[in-house]
Amino acid sequence: MGWLVILFLVVGVLWLLLVVLRTAESVIFRVGPDSRPAKEPVVFPPVTVTNSRLAKERAVFLDTETTGIRGRQEVLEIAIIDTEGKILVNSLVRPSYRKRWPDAQAIHGISPAHVVDAPTLDILMPSIITAVKGKNVVIYNARFDLKFLPEVKENADVVHCCMLRYARFKGDWNEYYNDYRWHKLTVAARHIGYRFEGDAHRALADCQATRAVWQHMELETVF
Repeated sequence: MGWLVILFLVVGVLWLLLVVLRTAESVIFRVGPDSRPAKEPVVFPPVTVTNSRLAKERAVFLDTETTGIRGRQEVLEIAIIDTEGKILVNSLVRPSYRKRWPDAQAIHGISPAHVVDAPTLDILMPSIITAVKGKNVVIYNARFDLKFLPEVKENADVVHCCMLRYARFKGDWNEYYNDYRWHKLTVAARHIGYRFEGDAHRALADCQATRAVWQHMELETVF
């Protein structure tokens, strides 16, 4: 009987350890646009009347859909529009090495079959650079998208993170992070009364929603 007690104790300890590890992972690296290292304050880029009043001819909005958010992932779709909503880039993207992405596909609906004949990111890059060169580029979760597109940061005049600005605009304080609470784009869009043109979590529809949220904040002139 003694060995049964020991076995139960070992199993119990292993189960408890697994629960602790999973809990820690969900706290330290939360999935989605709200993820950030615990207790790490966010440094907002300076937002002033001069650099936030985006001249119409110099502002563009960018969004991507990807194979995932952790580890080595790739872009599956990219869209860029200007302040009038004119489409500058809107394309599916064929990944170079990822063959399947079931978790991400469940969110944005882009399957391997959708991108089998799409251009690669390298082929699209000249068009992307042309669209952002010298422009004020607004991205909802800029830190995430720029991981896949360092060329955007290199060629843009300024990159603005709409998510961080909206967090301050909304003003919900998060005691745990000692910072303003981050919100998903769908939440921000709903808050300003915007209805998605097309499916949320597709690049063009998210671009249009980001544009609406940013322009709403511009009209409110909250800095």
